[in-house]
Amino acid sequence: MLRGAVARRYAQALYEIGEATNSLEVLEKELKEVAETVEGSRELQKVLYHPQVLPTEKKKILKAIFGAEYSAEAMKFLACW
Repeated sequence: MLRGAVARRYAQALYEIGEATNSLEVLEKELKEVAETVEGSRELQKVLYHPQVLPTEKKKILKAIFGAEYSAEAMKFLACW
């Protein structure tokens, strides 16, 4: 998971994309749902925060869970996990 200055840069970029595409509300809703899903699943937390799980595997898991329902912008943002 991104933290600090890097996280702020990604968040700012996502905000700017949301503004430019008039999708801020959608992005906010999607990312809140992602956060709630992760917070509500101890198993998902273990996988996403485990240092030995490769980022490519984490991306596959997130895509499998959220990819069909969520915007391309949200999925690209999640790929930064």
